[in-house]
Amino acid sequence: MENSRTLSERNQRDPMKYRKITAAFESGHPALAEELICDMFFSSGITGVVCRVPLAESDEGFGPRTLDLPPENAIEGFLQENRDADAVFEKIAARARALAQEGIQVH
Repeated sequence: MENSRTLSERNQRDPMKYRKITAAFESGHPALAEELICDMFFSSGITGVVCRVPLAESDEGFGPRTLDLPPENAIEGFLQENRDADAVFEKIAARARALAQEGIQVH
């Protein structure tokens, strides 16, 4: 096992690289679309997943416009760049296209 100094030195030489993936979507059922796309991301090993979907109503105790609404519904995450990244990305893209059968248009 390497000590933290050695790990830190190695990480400075060879930092991990990530690919940002954004799945913008349109759906009559945004909560369902959000669940399905997040599940697709998590099951594919995507990390740092952020949902940019406006809430139907504000959280209890907060006013109606506490944050700016995102310009479109989108889920974002990060895929580690490695030899499998292209294959994982293609798998996610194919699953996203299949969501059209559920009335969810991912672009």
